[in-house]
Amino acid sequence: EKRTAKPDNSVADLRIARPWPELMAHAAAYDLSAMDDVERRHVPWVVLLLKHLHDWRLAQQPPAPETHVPTTGPEKRAFRDTLRAWGSSYVEVGHDLPDNFREALSNAYLAWTQPEVPSAAANVLSQASAVAMRAAASPVAGGADDLDVAPCVGFVPSGATTYAHALADVATTSAPPASAAATAEENFWQLACAVSRFVDQASGGGFLPLDGSLPDMTATTEMFLSLQNIYHAKAEADATAVASIALEVPRPRDRNHTAPPSAAACRHFCKHCRHINVLRWCRVSDELRNGISTVRAALANDGPSRDAANLYVLLRARDTALADTQTARVMREGTATAQEDELRRACGTVLRRACAGAHSEPLTEELISAEWISEIARWGDTEPHTVATVIGGIVSQEAIKLVTRQFVPLDGVLVYNAVRGDAAVLDVAKTA
Repeated sequence: EKRTAKPDNSVADLRIARPWPELMAHAAAYDLSAMDDVERRHVPWVVLLLKHLHDWRLAQQPPAPETHVPTTGPEKRAFRDTLRAWGSSYVEVGHDLPDNFREALSNAYLAWTQPEVPSAAANVLSQASAVAMRAAASPVAGGADDLDVAPCVGFVPSGATTYAHALADVATTSAPPASAAATAEENFWQLACAVSRFVDQASGGGFLPLDGSLPDMTATTEMFLSLQNIYHAKAEADATAVASIALEVPRPRDRNHTAPPSAAACRHFCKHCRHINVLRWCRVSDELRNGISTVRAALANDGPSRDAANLYVLLRARDTALADTQTARVMREGTATAQEDELRRACGTVLRRACAGAHSEPLTEELISAEWISEIARWGDTEPHTVATVIGGIVSQEAIKLVTRQFVPLDGVLVYNAVRGDAAVLDVAKTA
């Protein structure tokens, strides 16, 4: 069951810059000079890049090692030029390059792009290592419970309301229904820690497990499947290594009574581990206190983020003012000046509460824009239908993400500025 869509800007992990021996041997088996024109035009561009990168290394003076890739601008341009010349040598003068060579040119950047662990995934892997360390120190207490998360591929919302969106096949079939979510959480952190150790060990070489997928390309069915089998075999080997490592990872709780992740779960996790993420949201009452540093920075800047911070503080201040009977009467029946004064005092109250205990200079109501104070006081607690329409659409979109478990929810609080017709996301909803 899919939990989130693959990002549109995802770069395929083809390891062209750092091929493993089986992939390099597969590419070396292609002899383009011995092929006819039809066969040559259907050699996968991945193979073309692998062969050309190998030849480029040999052409360096002295010959470069197998880990060397073009790094400077001139080297990259020369690499593309020689690749284009190689493809042109197989066509008559004035004719276009074959499709597979044009695909190789458009993807030439993969010859010097080293696979990296995305920042969100790296953060999850680091947390998983911490979970394993606590679990090793205390098999029952601590561990994933301390993180207050319910993980899943793509996003992991938690807090006041916990959405246990875990991988469907990560939950073991032997677990009773009542503990399925807890088992899925255990498996998530166990597999994440195993992947983290895999990356650090020689078997991973600093890379995440290969997902084994190939993009579309000009190739015969036989050539494409042959190349795909190489990638699938490597992905299977990486998943097997991760599964072996996972058996050595302590589980945060009840590790003696819960079955370890299945082989299918390991394969599924490894295939999507590049896109894992953990989001944590706090209670609404804790938002401003946890995100006071974000508000402080936004108020000091210009642009949409500053307006968003002003609006966020003012809306929280308005709620605070309306919660008091006497202040609410002034906010609804008082003069414009009285309403603005009450709202300004409420801003000071909200900011002082948020700064309580913070080791920094407290924020005051003077930082809040007088123009925005006047605007919020003028509108009071009314809700224009045009604004409600936009906010309702955004809320329904986020609700669909959670219900269908597709795509990643907003990571923060979105503030819509109908005056300027823009929006900004403030990072104030994270757990402290």
